Amino acid sequence: MKPTERSHPKMLCIFSEDTHIKPH
Repeated sequence: MKPTERSHPKMLCIFSEDTHIKPH
């Protein structure tokens, strides 16, 4: 767990969407 995720929980949501759009 990174502190960034806790500091920016919304970023996690955006990151999740990016993963959905970009199947890496």
